[in-house]
Order: sequence, then C-alpha cells, then structure tokens
Amino acid sequence: MRLAILSDAHGNKPFFEKIIADIDGEMIDKIIYLGDAFGYMTAGEYIYKALKLRNAIVLKGNHEAMLVGELPIEDEKDKIYKLKKQKDEVDRYILNELKSLRSELTLQMAGNFFSFMHGAPFDTLNGYLYEDNAEYNWENTDHDFIFMGHTHRMYMKKTGKTTYVNVGSCGLPRDKGLNPGYCVFDTEKLQLQLKRIKMNAAVLNDEFFLDVDKKVRNVFLRR
Repeated sequence: MRLAILSDAHGNKPFFEKIIADIDGEMIDKIIYLGDAFGYMTAGEYIYKALKLRNAIVLKGNHEAMLVGELPIEDEKDKIYKLKKQKDEVDRYILNELKSLRSELTLQMAGNFFSFMHGAPFDTLNGYLYEDNAEYNWENTDHDFIFMGHTHRMYMKKTGKTTYVNVGSCGLPRDKGLNPGYCVFDTEKLQLQLKRIKMNAAVLNDEFFLDVDKKVRNVFLRR
C-alpha cells in the first residue's frame, strides 16, 4: 500500500491544493492526515471536507481540540489562531465529527507496526518532538515507523529498529516557509520519501493571504 501522509494545513487552501495535486501524481492508495486542518488561516472547513471526500483517515490535532473545547484557547494566541471566529462559522455537524476524531492510529502490516499521530509518542495530541531532543528515549518503542506532525519541521531519524518521521507541514512550514511538504510511504517495500513543493513568493499577494496575521506571513518568508 502506498500512503500519502500529511499534516498541519492550518486553513491554507493554496498550499494544500498544490500538495493534493502532487499527491494525485503519486498513485496513492490512501491519505493519512495527522491533524490541524484549522487555525491561522480561513479554509479549515474546506480542507477537512476535501480530505473526507478523498476517504482520508483524519486524525485530531491540537487546533481541532481547541476548536471543540477540549483544549483552552488563549486570548492572546487566538489573535493569530483565529479559532474562536472559526468556531462560530464551522458547520455544527463538522464540529461534532471533530470531537470524535482520535489523535493516534496504529497499523500492523506484514509483521511491522506503524504509528501515526499529531504530536509525539509521549503526548499524541500536543507533544513536540524535535530531531535534536537529547532527553527523549528514542529507542523506547516497539514500533517500526512513527509518523508525526505538529512541529511544522520535516525530518527523518532512525534509532535502533525505529524510524521517526515528521512529515512537516503542508500549509505553514516553519523551516522553509514556501516549501510545504508531505511523505510518501510504501508499506510493503518499507520505502519512504519526504517531498516538498516549491511555492512562488508571488502567491502571498493572493487575496487569500490579505487578512493573514503579519507573524504568519513572516513564517512564509523563512528560508
């Protein structure tokens, strides 16, 4: 099975559509989305519906948890997140669906264990695990592959029998701002590819980005 694993679109319709167009050329059997369709930008509902129409497996991110009241929304941070406004605009049935989403998925295929989550193994909803984390016990797991999002920073790290993969962000990369990405994973060959799409800086002049917070726009300019 060939999987496309992506995360953290954060309402960014132009970036998300570029990623989906690339996925369409990859002969993918299933999309697994690791959470945070909402927050920061306005097209979260569109992105969630687009994923569901493609029969994607959608996990819950911390922004969905905030949207449905499972995590608090701090007033100061919401000036950037804009989740309270989105909560008033999202269809009620979608909010109910978001409540039922899980933040972790484990699959077993041909004797291999694959784990997918928004955060990190120690906190699948809201944990941050960076590549250089020296305090985390990287070998304390029985899984062969662990796929994560949340940090918006793409990396792959193999420790012992386990390969850790952060698929980065398909909507708001925090390392290379105009290079959204995702992962292609072949579960039979155990081969994976981290892919990035290059966006032209001119896209930020699109009407869609006019109301995006200045701090978010600055993230897009990171190189």
